[in-house]
Formats: sequence, structure tokens, C-alpha cells
Amino acid sequence: MSSQSHFNEHYKSLLDQLPPSMKKDTWLRLTTRKNNPLSEEQARGIRSDIEELLTKEVNRYYNKKNRQKIKIEANVIPEGFSTLSRLNGFEKQLEECETLLKQKENNIKNTIEAQVAEERKCLKDEYNALKICLESEYNKCM
Repeated sequence: MSSQSHFNEHYKSLLDQLPPSMKKDTWLRLTTRKNNPLSEEQARGIRSDIEELLTKEVNRYYNKKNRQKIKIEANVIPEGFSTLSRLNGFEKQLEECETLLKQKENNIKNTIEAQVAEERKCLKDEYNALKICLESEYNKCM
């Protein structure tokens, strides 16, 4: 499977920055994700969520490369190890914050969806009650 050939040519500049394995993983993530998976036809199109995901992956890839360079440099200088340890601690804190924010975002989304569904049900019930009332009045007139 040649992953780049699946993506729209519009994303060539982003895809050129990623290794083949990340291109394939991104394609699979788009087409097999649990929430709102894209069909292959949709994934071949130009969509803001595809561009957002590719941009995020490129940034993640370069951040990872930069961290590897920092680790190599940190092992060369004497005080580098303690700096590297602090950097790793900050990265873990950042990852924990990102995870927490994603959980909060999902909770808010689920709450909104539940409230919308509940409101929809109330409106439908109210509509049905009004309909029955009108039908009853109409039948009395006949």
C-alpha cells in the first residue's frame, strides 16, 4: 500500500516531511478511527480535519527528532544529564495536561450531545402532544 498515493496531491508538502510509516499510520487512523472514520474516497479529498491531522503529525515528528538531538547533545556535555532529566519531567507534565484536556473536551462533547438529545426528545414529545390535541379538536368539529 503506497500511502502517499491515497492522499490528495494538495497535501504533498506535508507528506514529503513524513517517513512512509507515519504516512501509512495516518491514513489508517483516518479510515479506521472509532469516531467518524472516513471512507477512502473522503480521505482522498481535501478536508480541514485531514490537513489538521497531517500538520499535527509533522509537528510531532519534528519535535521527536529535536528531542533526540537534544538527548544526544545532553549526553556529550557534563551538566547535560540533569538538564535532560528536567526536560523529560516537563515533557511528561505536558503530556499529562494534554491527556487531561482531551478527556475534558470529550466529556464536554458528550454532555452537549446528551443535552441536545434530551431537548430533541422533549420537543418531539411536546409536538406529539400538540398534534394529538389538535386532532382531538378537529374530530370534535366533525
